[in-house]
Amino acid sequence: MERSELAGLLTRALGLALAGVALAAIVVHVPSARMLSHVNGIHLLLADLLTRGVFYPQVPTAELAYGTFYQPLAFAPVALLPGSGLEKVPWLRILCAADVLACLGLLAAVAARVNLRSWLAWRPSAIALCTAPVGFCLLAMRDDPRGVWIGILAMLVHLGGGRSATMLAALLLSAAFFTKLTAPFAPFCAIAFDLGRNGRAPLMRFVLATSVACGVPFAILQWGLHVDLLDNGIRLALLEPAYTPRDALHTTWRMFRDMLAVPERSFALIPIAATSLVVLVGRAARRHFEWLDALALAGFAKSWLAYRNPGADYNHLFDLTLFTALHVGVRACEWLTPLRTLLGFLALLALGRPWELLLMGDRPPLHQASAARVAQTLATLPPVQTLVEDPLVQLLAKTTPCVPDCGVVFGRLRRHPEVRATWFGSGATKGTIERMVLLFDPFENTEQRPGPYWYGVVNFDREFYAELVAHWHVVLASADAAILERRP
Repeated sequence: MERSELAGLLTRALGLALAGVALAAIVVHVPSARMLSHVNGIHLLLADLLTRGVFYPQVPTAELAYGTFYQPLAFAPVALLPGSGLEKVPWLRILCAADVLACLGLLAAVAARVNLRSWLAWRPSAIALCTAPVGFCLLAMRDDPRGVWIGILAMLVHLGGGRSATMLAALLLSAAFFTKLTAPFAPFCAIAFDLGRNGRAPLMRFVLATSVACGVPFAILQWGLHVDLLDNGIRLALLEPAYTPRDALHTTWRMFRDMLAVPERSFALIPIAATSLVVLVGRAARRHFEWLDALALAGFAKSWLAYRNPGADYNHLFDLTLFTALHVGVRACEWLTPLRTLLGFLALLALGRPWELLLMGDRPPLHQASAARVAQTLATLPPVQTLVEDPLVQLLAKTTPCVPDCGVVFGRLRRHPEVRATWFGSGATKGTIERMVLLFDPFENTEQRPGPYWYGVVNFDREFYAELVAHWHVVLASADAAILERRP
């Protein structure tokens, strides 16, 4: 057997082993509470409200202040899962892991479409599996992968050609848009760039078809059925941000820091992204820019814009990871001999340590989840109006008022100050909040528990933090939450 054949076999074996590790990670984590967060609580609470017929109400009240960045297809599938509360978590983990695996499979299909044959078509997916953002999304139950695989499918449809390809790709991008606002951005740019090289007419047809596919359902929901998508998502994401955006330098630094994934000791994304950037610059200089380059460039732009939000996390690097892995895997195909592929893959495995993120770490049972412990604590306290930051605690403890996403709601209440006045007014009148349960101690400011920064900038607003300082004190603080009550 020649050396190149042996290198190819070893690369395939390592790729299959890594895929096996990913599947094993899903299996061992399904019944656990690892990486269960308040984001999952938002999805579960929104799904629970949907089953009760509550779907983007227009006007907040003292009992239900509804606000969320999340689009309908992000949480509607969760409503179909069996069980309620924590019972849904294993199914949610399976659903979100299936979304990630769909992304990896469709990425291989796109690679095969651009002439990477046989096992080489899986090279970009194997490269991506070495990184922290993909491992994070396999376990952390986010909505990003669902929007991303729909966008990748739109690109695959476009590459297949045919008279109906443009319309079908536009419909798929619309589905991605109604899953996550940012999901269709990079695929749309790639398809538009590819069509634009064939003349203005195909590009205009695609832009028009995508606009209609997104705009008509939005208009029907917003003004026909009085479902308030605009005020809950678009306005707070684009027109009136519910947060104080980072400046350009801070945005770039935070995105770079998360690409390093220092806490997880996973550094595989940096060489992938750096190689992609070098290739982009070189191809632009030679004027050989194509749709795959546009996809990678748009992936960088989308992630940078997402990191303007001070609450951005690894999940906003997920599509960037996939698109840069595809970009490098395809563009380097002539240079990457089987031996070089093997050596590069071994280097990424050593840098990324994907098995540590996927298989290591505590896996507490669901009944020991942080939200469950906080709900049990609340059950021992006298029942009063209680504002809870973690929606999963709200779901388990059935507290009022019901607030799916506190950070977004406080942005919405700028135009509904009467609700805010009811919550924080003087005297124990109906609707006045007497207790709050927050994720962190708001008066403790450390790297792990950034109280003032979180409650004055990332979530809520400066007015809320001033209210805390003036009228509230912590009665119980733990690793799970901080319980506050009004000062006497």
